[in-house]
Amino acid sequence: MQFSLFSLFISLTMVFILVVLFHLILNNSVLFKSFRVDFLLAFCVVLVLRILFPLEFRSTHTLFSTKALPVIYTWLRQPVSLGGIHLTLIQLLLVLWIVSAACYLLVWTVKQLVTVGRIRKLFKGVTPEQYQPAGASARPVKVYDIEREFSPFMMGYFRPVIVIPRFLRDSPDLPFALYHEWRHIRNKDAWVKLLMGLISCVYWWFPPIHWFEKQLMLVLEIHVDTQVQRHLGNGEKDYRYAESLIDVSRHLNQHTANQKHASSFPPNLSSAFVIDEKATLTKRIKFLLEKHPIKHTRILTLLFTVALMYTATAVIVVPYYTDSELIKGTGVISEDGKAEDYILKRGPTYYLILDGKNYGRITNIHDEAVNGLEIREEEENDDKNAPTE
Repeated sequence: MQFSLFSLFISLTMVFILVVLFHLILNNSVLFKSFRVDFLLAFCVVLVLRILFPLEFRSTHTLFSTKALPVIYTWLRQPVSLGGIHLTLIQLLLVLWIVSAACYLLVWTVKQLVTVGRIRKLFKGVTPEQYQPAGASARPVKVYDIEREFSPFMMGYFRPVIVIPRFLRDSPDLPFALYHEWRHIRNKDAWVKLLMGLISCVYWWFPPIHWFEKQLMLVLEIHVDTQVQRHLGNGEKDYRYAESLIDVSRHLNQHTANQKHASSFPPNLSSAFVIDEKATLTKRIKFLLEKHPIKHTRILTLLFTVALMYTATAVIVVPYYTDSELIKGTGVISEDGKAEDYILKRGPTYYLILDGKNYGRITNIHDEAVNGLEIREEEENDDKNAPTE
């Protein structure tokens, strides 16, 4: 494995292509209903791995660009002087990227801490209840109900809790909301969202990353919806669960319309029962009601993931200089054994002669690169190829 400017470039290009393809799948009704949730999850795994590891692998095939990339690379290597510090343009851009990413990470972290602090203040005086689905062996989860209008959500990483609005306390929608958030906890979705948040801070300047973040959040919700559907069993309860999503969304929308300042919480550290975006909720309900097969296709998913990962890392494009300062003084040994390609021996020293031109001393006469070349003893008064040190 090897990291380079060009492996990063081709990785981000591939990410852009995959994000556009994923957008088409999620927004085309024919394609959307053709895939199972495990396919969508596998697609997300491929994208995350390609973002995390923008590397060139041994199986990667190298393509050479003789026009566009050499011009770009030469431009990026232009010297820049800042206060006596001499850098190339690419080095300057790298420094700016690191500094700006650190600033984004700092701001993002502060926002998370502020949100958590606001919520935990509301826990004071509230006695949490314990929630554990029937038949589940995992330890119970604390549930806090607080007097605010917001979508139920889970928060926390090591000891996650579920937070619900008080208007759901006696609602028939409560069991659906609790099990939905419990599934997010079991799936470790908070960690996935944390990782994606960090990636978005690092690649703040690359829009496809932010598009993919929204796509990933949708897929996580669809995944949990199908798990809730499996838990309920097929039948009328499927439609009741979809109705509960609509009921909670309608309630929150009415509250927002009636209040100048909505008192809802941004689910920065959580996965919410109802995502505010209407289009997202619509896709979730369509996925539920269209009866997508819940059965997993593990072998096919594995094959798809491997094939897509190979495709995503199969090619790297690098600049190729055909007439550049970088190749001056270099030569190529003829494969057909031209008479003008040979090794000249002068006493204990050997010199490489290619096409009648002396390319200098050979430091290792046993090097594989010069194997097969004829070794000629220097003749007296032979000035044609007299080596110069």
